[in-house]
Amino acid sequence: MLATTLARFTAQGEKLLEQPRFKEKVPDPVADDVPAEDVARDPAKALELLVAAPTPGKYVVQAGDSPDKIARKYGLTVKQFLALNPGLRPKQIHAREEVIIGAAHAPLTVITIRQMTEKQPIPPPEKKVSSTTLPAGETKVIDPGTAGEKTVTLRAVFENDRRVKTSVISQQTTVQPKPRTIAVGAASSP
Repeated sequence: MLATTLARFTAQGEKLLEQPRFKEKVPDPVADDVPAEDVARDPAKALELLVAAPTPGKYVVQAGDSPDKIARKYGLTVKQFLALNPGLRPKQIHAREEVIIGAAHAPLTVITIRQMTEKQPIPPPEKKVSSTTLPAGETKVIDPGTAGEKTVTLRAVFENDRRVKTSVISQQTTVQPKPRTIAVGAASSP
């Protein structure tokens, strides 16, 4: 079952830099003495329970609560708290009202580390040339230049297929950029 869960987050043909693993400690129903009623017998149901996102964390507003007080209590900024609760009017929060205090997440997190390749543009560098035909201080684009291209190999860390970290392994220029040429006025005033 656990191998099936790990495989769910591994696309065929993709290059893995490490074997997929769980972020959390996974209980062993026998060794950890898990009650029989807490063990899912249907593999498909068990898989869904392991990686499906549950409902978001909720909080019931108490008398005297404010968005600022609730946000601080749960390590959020007021802006984050309000983003989780669109339509909530900060000045009209009432006791016994239910608010969201955290994003939903699955009980188990599968970490996969993949090697990915992307093509990225290289902006044209600027090349400034002096011009005696332009008044001092004025500029004029003579040639807009063209963007180049590079192939970037990345190390990407995913948690349940959501990219959480990316670092560059290597990059290689495949098309050199052509500089953007700018004339800078150097003519003296008449």
